[in-house]
Amino acid sequence: MNALKIYGKSWADEWTTFLASSGANTHLLVDQDSDTVWESDGSADGVDEFVELTFNNHFGTEAMREIDRIIILNTNAKDILIERWDGSAWVSVYTESDIARADLHIDLASSIETEQLKITIEGTQTPDEDKHIGEIKACLSVFTGSQLWRSGLSVSPTQRAGDDYTVGGRLRFWREWQRWGAKLSLEFVSQADFELLRGLTKTSAPVVIVPNYVGDPGEVYECAIVLPLDWSREVKTGLYSVDLELKQI
Repeated sequence: MNALKIYGKSWADEWTTFLASSGANTHLLVDQDSDTVWESDGSADGVDEFVELTFNNHFGTEAMREIDRIIILNTNAKDILIERWDGSAWVSVYTESDIARADLHIDLASSIETEQLKITIEGTQTPDEDKHIGEIKACLSVFTGSQLWRSGLSVSPTQRAGDDYTVGGRLRFWREWQRWGAKLSLEFVSQADFELLRGLTKTSAPVVIVPNYVGDPGEVYECAIVLPLDWSREVKTGLYSVDLELKQI
């Protein structure tokens, strides 16, 4: 079934500090461009490589974050281990082996609270390559309905290249100072989900949006919902139609 998932702000952001087992350019893990990657240096099969993330507030102080979704984009990991720091030791929260895809959308069994995450790559899809990751997002679910929806969000890598385009008069986006904008329309939204969305527009809080197409994740968008919220309510069903304006943060 098609579904739209909206998550809160990714706690892996410009305030996050990184520690890697090897390689440089860990800042590329949060630059909103999955084509630019952190890559290990001289690794091979049998050599584990890791990245540790420490979540900080705007003052640079370590901060506890609640997370139930981890998104890893453009990786060549074949075997992966994700751990959280419990204050005295690393505790496993997710493992996967024999991975054959580049983008990992990981729903944790339950939400976790932590100040640090550690992602370890234990093997690569092509043997003896250096390990790499293009982007990491660590979020908490906000809105995961299966409502009907329509958007101007692109599912083409063209967007990553920064081009302005229209495809079949349907998918459109524009760039302004290298920022994209789009419209998202939702139908049959419940009262509870409507209140969640309205709360997000009041603060222009950053969100992560993942359109799913028949169970397959499409692009991943880190953006803000811009005021005002345009909506109507059907009296008979009590459900809402909602139009959202999105802008890249």
